[in-house]
Amino acid sequence: MGMRAYYVQLDSEDMSQILSNRKAACEMLMASSMGGVNMQDVFNVLGVKNSDLKAMEKMLGPIPDFMKGRPSAAAKKQRPSLAIEKSWQAIHFVLNGDPWKGSGAVFNAVLGGSEVGEEMGYGRPRYVNPFQVVQTSTALDRMTDDEFKKKAQAANFAGKGIYVYGDRLSADDLEELLYYFRQIRAFFRSAADKGQGILLGIL
Repeated sequence: MGMRAYYVQLDSEDMSQILSNRKAACEMLMASSMGGVNMQDVFNVLGVKNSDLKAMEKMLGPIPDFMKGRPSAAAKKQRPSLAIEKSWQAIHFVLNGDPWKGSGAVFNAVLGGSEVGEEMGYGRPRYVNPFQVVQTSTALDRMTDDEFKKKAQAANFAGKGIYVYGDRLSADDLEELLYYFRQIRAFFRSAADKGQGILLGIL
């Protein structure tokens, strides 16, 4: 499956949930990545019982709490969401000039925010609060498609090990990154207009 990035918009109730319940953030992201389905329902359909999970833990190690027990109401709620597939690190690199680090408002567009919830395999979910969402949305809105494209063309990918992208961007790569940049920009603008937070993570 690979490492794909997912975003979920959060209303005030959702924000309270993720800050008070470690399980909630993971359930929200997982449900978003699976089209509204959650892991507990998947296990039920497959006939996996709690005793089976214990056996799995003996072989594979601890299974996160959000994958066990009955799903919370938070897991089943429909929320605006976005998937940017495997473009996440390349877009972060173009915006920040570093494969992992960054600063300022654009850092929160892909790999920023504050960690919440449980480990999900590729790190914990990250929460961008409504104030940060507005800041990031404003910064992204100031960047035109042409400006992003020029930054991507000028970025030196050689030797950086950017996930799934080589040392040089092809024309198709460039169009793909521009497409997902537009999606992120619109998603942050939508959340900012509604005063919502954003939850993001890599699964």
